[in-house]
Amino acid sequence: MMKVFPTLLATLFLFTAQYELTARSLSADAAKTEKTGPSSRRSPLIISEVMYHPATREDGANLEFIEIYNSQPWWEELGNFRIDGDVRFTFPADARIDKLGYVVIAADPEAVKKAYGLEQVFGPFTGRLANSGGRLRLRNNLDAILFEVDYETRAPWPSSADGAGHSLALGRPSYGERDVRAWTQSDTIGGSPGRADTLDDEPLRPLAINEIKTNREGDTPAFIELYNHSATEIDLSGATLTDSIGEKKHTFAEGTKLTGGETLAVTETALGFEFAADRGAVWLFNAEGNRVLDALHYRPQPDGYSLGRTTDGSAQWDHFAEPTLGQANTAPFQHTVVINEIMYNPISLDDNDEYVELHNHGDEPVDLSNWQFNDGITFIFPYPTTLPAGGYIVVAKNREQLLAKHKGLDPKLVIGNYIGTLSNRGERLLLTEPKEVLRNGRPIAIEPLRIPVDEVTYHDSAAWGEWTDAGGSSLELRDPRSDNRHPGNWASSDESEKSEWVNVTGEGPIDKTRGQMFASNYLQLFLLDKGECLVDDVQVYDAGTNAKRVSNPGFEKSGKLEIAGTHKSSAIVEDLGTDDSRALHIKAVNRGDTECNAVWMPLTGRNAAKMRIEGKARWLRGHPELLMRTRSSGFEAFGALPVPDNLGTPGKPNTALVGNTGPGISGVNHSPIFPPKGEKATVTARVADPDGLAKVSLHYRIDPGKTTTEIEMTDDGTGGDAVAGDGVFAAQLPAQSSTKLICFWVEATDALGQAQTTTYPANAPTRECLVRMGTKPAKANDLGQYHFLLNRSNSTIWTRSHKRSNAPVPVTMVYNGERVIYEAGMYYGAGSYHSRVYSGPTGALSDYNATYPSDDRFLGAKKIILSMPGAPSDRTPEPTAQIEQSAYWLMHKAGVPYMHRRFVNLYINGRKRAKVYEDTQRPNREIVRQWYPNDGDGNLFKIQMWKEMSNPERGGTYQYQSHPAVLSGEQDANGIQPWYYRLSWAPRAYDGSANQMENLFTLVERINDTRNSDYIERLEEVADMEQWMRVFAVQNIVCNWDSYGASNGQNMSTFRPANGRFEMIPWDIDLGFGKGSFGTSNKLFAMNNPFFWGLTGDPVIKKIYAKNHFKRYYLRTVLEMIDGPMKGNTFKTYVDKKYKALRANGQTVTSPSKLTSFIKGRASYLKSTVNRMDDDFSVKGEGFVETDQQTVTLSGTAPLRMKTLLVNGVPQQPKWGRLTTWKLVLPVEATKKAYTITAIDGSGQPVADAEQTIEVQYTGDEPFPHESVQINEWMAANKSTLADDADGDFDDWIELHNHSQHDVDLTGWALTDDKQSPRKWLFPEGATLPAGGFLLIWADGEPQQNGNQFHLPFKLDANGEAILLFDPDGRLADEVIFGEQKPDEAMGRPGDNGEPKRLAKATPGAPNDDSGNAKPTQPIRLKIDPGQPFTITFHGEAGVKYLLEQSTDLRTWREAHSATGQGAPIRHVIPLGQAQPESFFRVRTPE
Repeated sequence: MMKVFPTLLATLFLFTAQYELTARSLSADAAKTEKTGPSSRRSPLIISEVMYHPATREDGANLEFIEIYNSQPWWEELGNFRIDGDVRFTFPADARIDKLGYVVIAADPEAVKKAYGLEQVFGPFTGRLANSGGRLRLRNNLDAILFEVDYETRAPWPSSADGAGHSLALGRPSYGERDVRAWTQSDTIGGSPGRADTLDDEPLRPLAINEIKTNREGDTPAFIELYNHSATEIDLSGATLTDSIGEKKHTFAEGTKLTGGETLAVTETALGFEFAADRGAVWLFNAEGNRVLDALHYRPQPDGYSLGRTTDGSAQWDHFAEPTLGQANTAPFQHTVVINEIMYNPISLDDNDEYVELHNHGDEPVDLSNWQFNDGITFIFPYPTTLPAGGYIVVAKNREQLLAKHKGLDPKLVIGNYIGTLSNRGERLLLTEPKEVLRNGRPIAIEPLRIPVDEVTYHDSAAWGEWTDAGGSSLELRDPRSDNRHPGNWASSDESEKSEWVNVTGEGPIDKTRGQMFASNYLQLFLLDKGECLVDDVQVYDAGTNAKRVSNPGFEKSGKLEIAGTHKSSAIVEDLGTDDSRALHIKAVNRGDTECNAVWMPLTGRNAAKMRIEGKARWLRGHPELLMRTRSSGFEAFGALPVPDNLGTPGKPNTALVGNTGPGISGVNHSPIFPPKGEKATVTARVADPDGLAKVSLHYRIDPGKTTTEIEMTDDGTGGDAVAGDGVFAAQLPAQSSTKLICFWVEATDALGQAQTTTYPANAPTRECLVRMGTKPAKANDLGQYHFLLNRSNSTIWTRSHKRSNAPVPVTMVYNGERVIYEAGMYYGAGSYHSRVYSGPTGALSDYNATYPSDDRFLGAKKIILSMPGAPSDRTPEPTAQIEQSAYWLMHKAGVPYMHRRFVNLYINGRKRAKVYEDTQRPNREIVRQWYPNDGDGNLFKIQMWKEMSNPERGGTYQYQSHPAVLSGEQDANGIQPWYYRLSWAPRAYDGSANQMENLFTLVERINDTRNSDYIERLEEVADMEQWMRVFAVQNIVCNWDSYGASNGQNMSTFRPANGRFEMIPWDIDLGFGKGSFGTSNKLFAMNNPFFWGLTGDPVIKKIYAKNHFKRYYLRTVLEMIDGPMKGNTFKTYVDKKYKALRANGQTVTSPSKLTSFIKGRASYLKSTVNRMDDDFSVKGEGFVETDQQTVTLSGTAPLRMKTLLVNGVPQQPKWGRLTTWKLVLPVEATKKAYTITAIDGSGQPVADAEQTIEVQYTGDEPFPHESVQINEWMAANKSTLADDADGDFDDWIELHNHSQHDVDLTGWALTDDKQSPRKWLFPEGATLPAGGFLLIWADGEPQQNGNQFHLPFKLDANGEAILLFDPDGRLADEVIFGEQKPDEAMGRPGDNGEPKRLAKATPGAPNDDSGNAKPTQPIRLKIDPGQPFTITFHGEAGVKYLLEQSTDLRTWREAHSATGQGAPIRHVIPLGQAQPESFFRVRTPE
């Protein structure tokens, strides 16, 4: 039997409930806050409050402000930190923020000081905080993003911050600032800048707007209904309702009271204002007028319908075909047209494969003409579009591509293309139709009036669909008559029958470059990321004799497989093999590795010098890359399994379709979070089903007991239920007299004849919710409180699992005693060396990883790392707990990426772990986005030891062998192969393939090509070697040998931005400062190791250290550190403030005096060592040079502090014969010219007494090549003049002109907008500019764009800047400096010569007009009358041919009209139906 709903061709409004925390009004929501703290793992600093749209004031003062909070119990630096986004502000160099303190930045600091009585307010910031939604970022002094939010002004964001006087407050920071659930309205109007937003007593907090009817049709008048969402009577006297902020239009009379759980309705006639016909708002204020209790922004409603909360007081809204005035809200209306399938993140990673499917589950066809997708994507359904009863229609991102990939899909069912792309993290999709009104007695659709039909706010979490987020599946609605806003009613499409078997093979010699502790007697099979596949017919051959080493290739025998870690759910299955026999079903919950996270097949026989691996595999879902490798030998077969093109079920019934889905269960919680002895715990859950509920139950047991007890959950105001009839069910766990771990889950059954039952958690009782009863919570302090709970069964599974398993065990997390995350996971952290000592989750001290669902993230993260200070293998924490944080602080001071580490108290089942733990960042996708926000689509590699392991059955007492990572350049006859680097330079943060190693191979080739005369230049083209040396220098300063660049080959990552060079990202610096390392006299560039003599570092790094060019980078860093953070008491001040704060918070750490002594001793040693290497600045020879060559060679000496030489203000890079002896080949630029040579240090300042001027006279006859080419024309504000063929955008452009009579080879010429970076962009080999020719170059910041034109990595500044052109030898060929440019205004040289000025018209790629006076712009006029054809009018110059072109996507254009100008207006009428409602037009003159 199917769910039955009324069929009516009407519409409804859906207000998403995805972010529901509790049933709430705005004011009640603001009361459900957390302790102010960090909102990410990037920084202790947060933007805690934003006043983006203050209420209008009589004095006109602008009270926009931003508040920053420091969650650390010690002061933090703010110097040169900055805010950007919609507004911009940079803090002074000496700025800092007090411990647990606030700073305020304002548009008008004096006005904010006066209004709020503040002593200090920073500012003014430039720009305005957007009132329609905007972006704010906090960046550190290295420009890394510490905080980022894109706020909006309408629900589910608190709309009371949009002009009603409230500020936007970060009330629940644990969700992460990018999650709307983190934000509330300030408690009172005006906000609380500079202080905590404390809650006042407000008796009307439970009062909520519950239902509204804005139309007057039907039997029920227009009205608004309020609801008391509490069990206590409240007094409404003096409270007001209004549709206009600042006006009290309806005030409740004295003595107006509302009983708990009851409603109060006010009709439109009594309100004092009329509801709007289209969009409108209603505001509910308290009697004092200092708080918005609730607000509702509404859209047009179907005639006769009301809009109300799905159940009284809930956060979800629906339309009601029968308004429930004075009654409980029940039986909301559902339209027969639903959003039925969403392909939001195709596994191809090609946005053009996206689509959204609609389904009509009713009995009548529906006319979709002029319906729209208004949110998430933009699309207008063309006329006519009809969706038949029971039919489907697909809206495609790229209709042509979708039809090409889905061969059997009926083209009549596919429309498109929509504008925009579907978010890969989840977003709101809103489908609307136009509202019809009567005009002259006939119904017509009025465009501005649109009524919501269906809405889905999907998410990328497994609760919605495990394989929908780039896992190959679409998101399918399981039952079209269910509530499609609930994740349990969606599932992944089943794609397992579409793929085909393919051969996976590999052949080659065994890798003998690494010692082999273990025999190659196992074949390891694993996926490179989360996914599933089938494997069959696996065999390993001696490539010479064809001897077979796998005795059970088809898995038909009962041969033994060892399965562990992330692949532990893999199994041999029946009837799915290549011949319908057995096969191995590989299931990976995360990527596999060579340690234990794999399937191990035993091999027989002896190892051969050359082997061949063969097998067959078939993709099922998730990541499609399979690796089969032999243990120890390093030999592998890699398989990129083909993924079908026709994924999802567009235009067809969903594979997940069922006749009935069970009730939706959400908002499960328990209170109190830590019930003390003798106190019950109340469990609550919001439960709903369109068919009604037959039963809601709470099941619980006392761990480790197995007997469960069932308790009925009720919504009748008894048994712990707060308010009857609000859709929230409750039951109470019995009080405990001693500490007990209670495991519970919720179960609900609907009232349909063929009833369905659901549970929370969805896989209960395999996973349970946990609560620790009969105990007191740990004493709170200023550090984070992380409590993890796991039951006995999972604790046993954890203890018995391999210590290197990366498969999470189910746990419940409690944060700060305020927030519970029931569906968290946990497993061991740290590496093979350390994890040998682990003995269970509460045994020997260990590092941990914790995981969270995508839709219930912790501090915005899906995974965190919890590290014990020091090395777990030491079994005791590092006593000061500060070594690693101090090392990262020095990295910060050196100007390189660093990891933020937060001190926390860690408890597992109530047992505190160590004195203190650290929640630490590690190099991953989030780090890349933080440090490279504008270029984060590159390649990240984890530099780690190559590890081989004893077989998984020895997980308790495993043995392992490791080999440090090297860039040694090994290759076979086919070149550099992945198996040399896959394990030690492991790809991370990849999109698509985990086998993307081409850029790494380029680095390997360049770094090993030491005999190349251009070795330094070629290497620095692909690697930022100065950045590498800065990282390596700091590692040496702290004497950490356990790192790449020192004696070991691990504990580092390297990232290559898509448009940049490889950089190093340090990680795991727990050795140093005298701990497990050298003393203060450790040599510079040291790579020896007195503890592990076999560790001598990467040989290629030793060669790098031998190059004076690179050594100077390193030594200059040492000098800067000596003069900076190591100078005086700077370091002591840093560690002492933390020590005092830790002691004040009850942490028994020891004094950091040893660290301070180490730094002082180290600084003294380094200073004396480096001083012996140093020299003064000099230029050899006299101050005059005469030459007949176009270059002159200069030489001299330079101090180690010198970073570069400036020659007449332009940086030049000399060659270094010795460490301080330089030689520079200087290009001669003129017959006679003076050159001033200045030494510049790392901060960009001149070195003292390091400048000299020489005069060069040229006596040769050859002309200077740089004089042939000039910057001829440019446009810095191209709005409509010329579109870039590569993407259709109107980008900035530059034109070069060769005014000579010979062709010019542009190879190696450079364009830049920064004289200090003269080689910002180089012309590639083969670029030429013909004699008298012109060359157009796009300054669009998109150098990766394809096409036949050049694209620069920078854009032009319309406010004014410089453009410089250099020849290959470094001569300044041309420089232009311009001021502010108006839109579409060209500047250049009139007649292609002389000084640049504003041009009469732009002539890109052609000679410039010789007139310097621009003619007045003739505007394009557009006349639009609703429902009528529209006219485009523009001025046509006499004799000029014009093309009017039309586009729907700004990429493809078609001709709409052509005409030749007559010096008069040209008009063209666009008939109705010839343009989409959103079309773009441009006028151009053909070439």
